[in-house]
Amino acid sequence: MEDLDRKEEMLKELLQERAKIDELLQDKFTRDLTIMFTDIQGSTSYFESRGDINGLSMVFKHNQMLFPVIETHQGRVIKTIGDAIMASFPDVVRGVGAAIEMQRTLSAYNAACPAHDRIHIRIGLHAGKGIAWSDDVFGDLVNIAARVESMAEPGQILISRTAFDALRCIDDVVCRFFNRVRFKGKKEAMELYRVVWDGEEGRAASTVPGAGSKARYLDYEDVASCTLEKAGEERGEREGVDEHALKGDYLVKKHSSQSIDVTITLPFFKRVRLLGMGTLLVIILIVGALIWRDRMVKDDLYQVAYQQLKERKIEESMKSFTRLKPAEAYFEGLAAVYWETGDYEKAMVMCERVDGMGRRNLYSHVIRGNILWSRGSIDEATREYEKATRLTRGADWQRAEAFNRLGRLYAAQHHPEKASAHYAQAAKYDPDSPEVYTNQGMLSERVGNSAEAVSSYKKALALKPQDAMVGALLEEAQRKKQLTEDQERSQRIDALVAELIKSYKEKDNKGTPTNEDRWTSTPLTLTFLNFERRGAPSLRDGEDEYFLLQLTAHLQESRRVQLVERDVLPKLLEELKLGTSDLADPASDLRIGRIVAARLIATGSFTRYEHELQVNIRLIEPETTLQKIVIVENAEQRIPLEELSRRIAHQIIERFAQLYPLRGKVVSLKGEELLLNIGSGQGVSSGMVMKVMETPEPVKIKGKLMTPGGRKRGMVRVTSVEPTRAYARIIEKSEDIQVGFSVEEVTPEETRIQGEGGREQ
Repeated sequence: MEDLDRKEEMLKELLQERAKIDELLQDKFTRDLTIMFTDIQGSTSYFESRGDINGLSMVFKHNQMLFPVIETHQGRVIKTIGDAIMASFPDVVRGVGAAIEMQRTLSAYNAACPAHDRIHIRIGLHAGKGIAWSDDVFGDLVNIAARVESMAEPGQILISRTAFDALRCIDDVVCRFFNRVRFKGKKEAMELYRVVWDGEEGRAASTVPGAGSKARYLDYEDVASCTLEKAGEERGEREGVDEHALKGDYLVKKHSSQSIDVTITLPFFKRVRLLGMGTLLVIILIVGALIWRDRMVKDDLYQVAYQQLKERKIEESMKSFTRLKPAEAYFEGLAAVYWETGDYEKAMVMCERVDGMGRRNLYSHVIRGNILWSRGSIDEATREYEKATRLTRGADWQRAEAFNRLGRLYAAQHHPEKASAHYAQAAKYDPDSPEVYTNQGMLSERVGNSAEAVSSYKKALALKPQDAMVGALLEEAQRKKQLTEDQERSQRIDALVAELIKSYKEKDNKGTPTNEDRWTSTPLTLTFLNFERRGAPSLRDGEDEYFLLQLTAHLQESRRVQLVERDVLPKLLEELKLGTSDLADPASDLRIGRIVAARLIATGSFTRYEHELQVNIRLIEPETTLQKIVIVENAEQRIPLEELSRRIAHQIIERFAQLYPLRGKVVSLKGEELLLNIGSGQGVSSGMVMKVMETPEPVKIKGKLMTPGGRKRGMVRVTSVEPTRAYARIIEKSEDIQVGFSVEEVTPEETRIQGEGGREQ
């Protein structure tokens, strides 16, 4: 009981101390501040196109011009992040004043510069309470200010509602409502306002009577309550208009229902009314044609920009996107560029900018889904793709990509019916997509329909004949289809599987048969089993299968290894009553390896996260269960799989030469010419150097026969090779070489330790 009372007392003391600490933090470190963030437009492309030195010079000029402006308005530069500035001000008035002067300073600088040297920045400000400590500021205040800046366009100053409220009693600051946006992590939407800083808009707004000493926020209700009279012609036209107010370029009519209509008025068209309906009709047709032509040009530019991105012309694509209007298309395009180049954080920011504009844009959801997918957030990615399929603002190929991604996800989750339905929708919207048909082919293979797989791959290859992956998958699918139709071959594989199982059982009962020649190399047999998929599935189905096909092809080309016939494994699993899921059990892997008489079994994994791909390969001896070779290769996901598979195959072959050097015997000798009892079937190739040794008798060590390396007599180089034998010429000789002597491949490692010990056979 006393312990319980003591614990309660301790808890009270801790809570009291916590309250004191919170009060101290509030009093000593919490301040009312205004935070400003800025960012230079197009700095990345500037560095890429003009070089690092010119890029740094541009940022230096930017800082030289703007830092003094911030300090003049009693601001403090907290930090620079690349080309971005984070600054704090004691109040909103000084912060907005600094922002306006910064934009005007750059405007004056740009007027005297060539176009390619101009500097345009975005500015965002937010006011509130933040924690100031050690020359830095922390808290939600900073996060919101950064997000406000991210919504601005080049040349704009955006402020939050709290900052706008602080300006209501300030002279000569013109603000306009910009948008309502919902930032991530915030329940309520936030109002953003644009500060008018250029001369033209400032003069127009300053003519509004009744503004007095308040900040002029040009909202519809304010405009409706204004009475604006203009001299001459415009005043006469406004006579008799009930409850109308004209302000700047907006004519606002307030109805009794309190609804507000906004009509853009152009003095040009006021005068056109006097010209008659015929002239007006002609003008309308001309303007309509100009608008249509402008839309066509923009649509063409939009398609050109995406085509450039597809061709990996990143800089050209970026330039094309920056010319797009409206800003929604510009931000969407930048999101696509950043996604393609692996800068996922910036891509997400661009998608948020599109969403913040209130436009229901299809492709921004697809890009966001791609990023979430790459990070393994499959459920969130699925929701983004589903949103995209329900929206209408976007091209057909973009909608097809959303359906295709959903189909791929359902296929990875083993829902073939859903996957098939979504692939069909994707093909409907984009019948020229080779990726869709490739995915359909892989799905058909998994459900056992080789004929349908062949048909899908052929469609994909017809659209993109140079696609090596589709070509390899088609060849493999055709081989499987032919196998199912070739009864004689199928029976032969059945007999082979039965023989392998029988031989395995006999070995278990009688022991391994003896081999009189324990020195000469036999073919190094290898089988591939159970490669796991970790992290996110590949965006394009079939990539893992293609990689393994290429890897086995490269290994076979080396002739250092013989792969167990690939069609044996499915039959063997069927005979052993094992499913593919049983291959995840290491014991099953070893058992199968022993049955197929493989010297090594290869297993491993593919791991994907964001733009990174990791391939892990382990080669294990079934007889000893020893892990002989481990290879871990990290690469960009967009690396050509042909290149990656060739690189890993080279590493494996190098390790084979170290662990399993080729060995044989001299079977005939004529002068300097030798005939060896091993050939290309074991991996011997022309030009290979081998050492010649005496052949001692095998010895038994710890119950196992070992063949030690004999005394070295010389070196030979292989001159020509046949499947079962090789010809060599003596290049070094210390003593006479005789028929029956042993030969062994020389490797860098063996050169260093030659003559030491022996190897187990």
